[in-house]
Amino acid sequence: SFDPEIIENSFNASVDSEIYFTTLSKVKALIKSNPQIKSVVLSHGYHNLSFAYNKDILYSDKYYSLFDQWGKEIIHSAANGQLLEYKYGPFNSFYTEWLACLEHFVNSNFIKLKYDLGVPVNLDVYLNFYVSILRNNPKLNEFPHFPGNYRSDKSNLEESLTNKLINLHYYIEGEVGSSGIMIESLYRMAETCQESNVKFFLLNTPIHPSFKEKIPDFYFNLYDSLLVDLQNEFKNTHYYDFSTIEYPDSLFGDGDHLNSIGMERFSNEIRYLFDN
Repeated sequence: SFDPEIIENSFNASVDSEIYFTTLSKVKALIKSNPQIKSVVLSHGYHNLSFAYNKDILYSDKYYSLFDQWGKEIIHSAANGQLLEYKYGPFNSFYTEWLACLEHFVNSNFIKLKYDLGVPVNLDVYLNFYVSILRNNPKLNEFPHFPGNYRSDKSNLEESLTNKLINLHYYIEGEVGSSGIMIESLYRMAETCQESNVKFFLLNTPIHPSFKEKIPDFYFNLYDSLLVDLQNEFKNTHYYDFSTIEYPDSLFGDGDHLNSIGMERFSNEIRYLFDN
């Protein structure tokens, strides 16, 4: 929802489907080595606190070298003794199955190097970043990032897609629940920002009404109670709720994401929000 080309003096370090557990380590590293940072802006939705995201902890491997002892213990605990256990399928061709098996073989053989010894195995993609980590000084322009926004102007608000996303983000086998790891990561981000005299902005971005009405009440209650506690404890934390903003359907990529047109409008509307 945030376009750095519109919001002046900003840098997008987000990754598609990134969980707070991963974001915490990135925020700490970037603040430490980039004293020019004045504000951290985090998209803060109801789904970000869901226990459904615990399953994604193992896929934070590209930033493993950034994790502190707490983070590394979380990863090893989540792995249950079998780090990065992939589940593939269904396969639609022999090639897909063959490629998946090859990837599994490669990952399983490099797992000890990556996790037990901290040796990154994807150097071809992140070489500059890992060098800067070794210098303990990663800079913004070296940080590997894949902006987590929609570059398409298409819109899909079909109920079938909405139901699929709701089940993906908010339920595990029909049950709802919170993630202590994501909540702890959020608090640690707020604490890091406060200790570094950096403003911490939480923004609940636009959600289509047809999507929002399907979110379980459990998450609204959890969200509101944590928000009050967070702002009471960390005075540098600022919250803005844009989840009920009235945008036409054509500005949504799906029920809880803006498309490129919506992103451009939203970014223009909030571009001066972080100047104060």
